[in-house]
Amino acid sequence: MLKKELEDNGRNIAIVLNSIFQDEKEREKFNKFLNDLLPFADDLSVDRMRDESFITCLKESYTDYYFPAYLLSDGTINIVAMIVILFFEEKSVIILEEPGRNLHPLLLSKIINMMEDVSQELNKQIIITTHNPEIIRYTDPKKIIVINRDEDGFSQMSKPFEKVELKTFLKDIGMADLFLEGIL
Repeated sequence: MLKKELEDNGRNIAIVLNSIFQDEKEREKFNKFLNDLLPFADDLSVDRMRDESFITCLKESYTDYYFPAYLLSDGTINIVAMIVILFFEEKSVIILEEPGRNLHPLLLSKIINMMEDVSQELNKQIIITTHNPEIIRYTDPKKIIVINRDEDGFSQMSKPFEKVELKTFLKDIGMADLFLEGIL
């Protein structure tokens, strides 16, 4: 049976990619998404090893060689996993913890835009948790919910955009800067 969903820790990513890549059009689609985020990524493949396990390999535009996943950066692996989760899993609700972890800050706007497109076009609800001000910077302020603990240790949720006293600051300073200053 072909497995198309990542385990919580992602350790079955090669198996999931192998399932996706059984369809050449899906493989091309996957590699297009990957190349949109990482222009140096020419081709992602999955090879079967002698022991019947699978290994993910990436060919970069700088060379003719394929590099095994254990030589790839954590950021590259995270992007591969996000593409699988966003575009190839059938879940209607996706929860991502710290999606900006190990990623170059300039990639974050593309990833947030990609998540927004997936949410609208594929009708998926995407929930992310983050402490990264760059992700906050690129997110629609109306969609941000801040969770803090009160003096008794209970979690309190608020929508900063709805606070009248913050609207002026949001226009002048921006959500990310308010977050960095601890105002949110």
